[in-house]
Amino acid sequence: MNIALWLERTARRRPHAPALLRSGEVLRDYSGFAADAGALAAGLRTRYGVAPGDRVGLYMPNSGAY
Repeated sequence: MNIALWLERTARRRPHAPALLRSGEVLRDYSGFAADAGALAAGLRTRYGVAPGDRVGLYMPNSGAY
């Protein structure tokens, strides 16, 4: 399963469905979540030269903020 592909497909099928929630508050719908992920990917490519297929690890607390 490719999580990026799953997010892209879900954003196309249900763009306004809630994707990220905190205490019942919708932080992002799937359209916004996919846009944020795309912007992060673009930043990793531009700033660090990360290419499709490269692996990136994140060490962060479980939070909607990231």
